[in-house]
Amino acid sequence: MKNDLAALTEALHDKDADVRRVAAIALGKLGDPSAISALTEALHDEKAWVRETAAIALRKLQGNGTKEASHD
Repeated sequence: MKNDLAALTEALHDKDADVRRVAAIALGKLGDPSAISALTEALHDEKAWVRETAAIALRKLQGNGTKEASHD
């Protein structure tokens, strides 16, 4: 999973905006909170659809943390 996270995080910096968008989607689905920093950076992407996708992924990750915290 760490290799996936590293590859997807790197893909957020790809020159192709579609690759960056798909990486943000995948990071949201991966559910690893350590992706939050990279996705937060993606909120500043030059393409609006990449920024939107990163925001959605962040909401998913933050929602996962909230659900886990409420079970403790």
